[in-house]
Amino acid sequence: MIQIVGGLPGSLDVLPGISGFKWEFAGFTGLAGNGANITVTLKRPYRYLLALARIAGYTGNNIARWQFNGDTGANYGAVASEPSDAAATSTINTNGILVGETAQTAARALQVMFAAKDAAGRIARVRGMGIDDTEVITTAVALTSHGGIWNNTTALFTSVTLNEGATGGNNLLTGSNVVVFGADTITA
Repeated sequence: MIQIVGGLPGSLDVLPGISGFKWEFAGFTGLAGNGANITVTLKRPYRYLLALARIAGYTGNNIARWQFNGDTGANYGAVASEPSDAAATSTINTNGILVGETAQTAARALQVMFAAKDAAGRIARVRGMGIDDTEVITTAVALTSHGGIWNNTTALFTSVTLNEGATGGNNLLTGSNVVVFGADTITA
């Protein structure tokens, strides 16, 4: 159940499985044309983020990845798994946290929680779930999970980027979007 307080933009008191946080709308960006990045500049810095994303598809096989505060360097570690594979794929010293394990052109829907480890925002933890599908009822969907860390000593989260992925040139399709909610502390 999602309870909206004051309407959007505003704050959320309860989100499924993530209770105890006082969530507020932090930003939204959608693609009007195919593009390599969807960057959401947050309305202010946050310690915790919840992102909901829709990848309409890719122009070629690819796996999108999360990046923070404009950091495109090899400052991330990631793991991703899909039910079709026996073992998860894990990477270190990479330039983003992958949203899936297998490159594809099909759509993805994602719900992701980002949490900074301490008040200074050092070492962010990421946990996400997704659905891979073609957005056609006759095609089976697959659940995916992904997670990772951002090993950077910058301040709190100020922006979130969903990048097209490692293959380059296989852009995210028109209609892909990311909405982000932010929180600072757990409420009593």
